[in-house]
Amino acid sequence: MLVLVAGISASIYVGWRGATPADIYRVLPTPWLVREAKKAMPSKDAAVVELYRRVTSNRINDRHAREIVEAGLLHQADRSLAWMQAWGDTLGALRRTGKMDDQQFQRMLQTGVLTDLSLDKRYHINQPPTFQLKIEADRLPVGIRLQINYSLVEALVDGVKVDVHAEGSTAGSLESISGVSIWMTEGGRSKSRSGAFQSSVGVHPITAAYKLDITDMQTGMVAPVRRTLTASAEFIDPSDPLVRTVTDEAIGHTLASQIEAYVEQRDDASSSSSIMLVSLSCRSIDFGVVAEVSVRKAGAGDGGETKEWKATPPQIAVIDNEHTTMVYALPFDAASDVDSVDVILTHSPKHIGTQSHTQNIYAGTIVIRNVRLVRNSAPIPARLSR
Repeated sequence: MLVLVAGISASIYVGWRGATPADIYRVLPTPWLVREAKKAMPSKDAAVVELYRRVTSNRINDRHAREIVEAGLLHQADRSLAWMQAWGDTLGALRRTGKMDDQQFQRMLQTGVLTDLSLDKRYHINQPPTFQLKIEADRLPVGIRLQINYSLVEALVDGVKVDVHAEGSTAGSLESISGVSIWMTEGGRSKSRSGAFQSSVGVHPITAAYKLDITDMQTGMVAPVRRTLTASAEFIDPSDPLVRTVTDEAIGHTLASQIEAYVEQRDDASSSSSIMLVSLSCRSIDFGVVAEVSVRKAGAGDGGETKEWKATPPQIAVIDNEHTTMVYALPFDAASDVDSVDVILTHSPKHIGTQSHTQNIYAGTIVIRNVRLVRNSAPIPARLSR
């Protein structure tokens, strides 16, 4: 038998030289495909796609289905690996065809929901720490609809339990439709009670335990899970400032590459006026930005004209280290011959008080260069009309 298998393998290789991985995987036995799909190699994508094709065409038996489910759940649970949505589609197809049992389905729901603790970088030693639960459904089949009920069980600082109350709620319910793109939200903001907290100067761990019930809204299946999340924060003397600013220009260049800008022109036919809508988006940055938003013709600051478009009162961008997308409206001359612009973020120290989370703030000027100006014929939104 071993000789026969080796012979078959050799004949496939010789007969399919120059073929794509998809061509080869189409003729391999399912157990071999499962082994290929587990390997850390680019061609494993094609192996998973072929598994999905066989699952959806009802070409696998129950034993092979169990092997595929376990391989997919292992990939889902390994956060060191980039997520392959083909695995999510395959797991979803296995569930729909009745080849994934309830226990495996619960594991998939539990593993596919990521939780994290969001807190400020530093607090005064007599300041109750605040924190938020972040929930992200990021490794699930496309189209699955979830309801997530969550509640805070306990919170600890340096391993010592502290009394907690909510600014909003420590419990709640979230609903999501998961897909290829990431969906994320935050739970209620909580903090230890004033007057019941005192820490020492230094870095201390903050731990929060949450109970979650993850419900598949189509079947009503509930996957309970308890998550204990830990993050560190610095506690400082009350006389020291919580917010610290930096002016290193290299940080400004990095931020300019991390913040995405989209700019479009909108015209108001009734008044012959125009505005520019400036959308700023970032996924995660290490330094906060509190800055006035303005726009100039691309390259104007490099020796050309220096006219800038800005709003009165100024439009202030407050960007922290969480996922953020914001839109700002600036007046604009519709007759201007402008195809691309530079978006300028000028630090505004008097508005730092509006920053809620990030306490390391860049105090220089950020220039996001050569952003295409998109002409949009849609009317100016009523709330932005002047």
